[in-house]
Amino acid sequence: LLADSLKPFDLNRRGIVLGEAVGAVILSAGDPRAPGIHIAAGASNIDSYRVTTAHPDGRTIAALQETVLAQASADRREIRGIKTHGTASPMNDTGEAAGIRRVFDQMPPVCALKPYVGHTLGACGVTELVLMAAALGTGFLPATTGFETVDPALMINPVRDERVADPGFYLLNYFGFGGHNTALLLEKRA
Repeated sequence: LLADSLKPFDLNRRGIVLGEAVGAVILSAGDPRAPGIHIAAGASNIDSYRVTTAHPDGRTIAALQETVLAQASADRREIRGIKTHGTASPMNDTGEAAGIRRVFDQMPPVCALKPYVGHTLGACGVTELVLMAAALGTGFLPATTGFETVDPALMINPVRDERVADPGFYLLNYFGFGGHNTALLLEKRA
């Protein structure tokens, strides 16, 4: 499970690289029409397939993403980017890729943040939310470092260069041990 380099969705991925982090987010009920980064929706579900991985066919992940889109009344074609959980472990990447492909006929740009900070386990949700909100607020979708070769079994091709982050919806995926899955939908407003 542990590797010396992190390559989410890459054909040659070998596993996770651990990181350490602590984070906090202060939420406010400000004007939802104000410019900035807003949480438009969020949901959690449980995948009882295995203690450490989601079902490889992606059904639970797809259901979670569909729930979040429905909460925000967002059409899948409105998603400007996806921050994947992107652990680079064979089973987790397989389940996440299958879940994303079940929901998205046209794949939005995809990125992974774990190559920057490692897998911070229980802190990855808040850490990656803060990093993603900062990137979007600055105007870019982060590149996925470490990714080199598309795995034909996954058909996920994370962005290798920063992309402009236009206003709109961005999906954030988190899939934890014990089958605890969460997805957030951020809205960047101009």
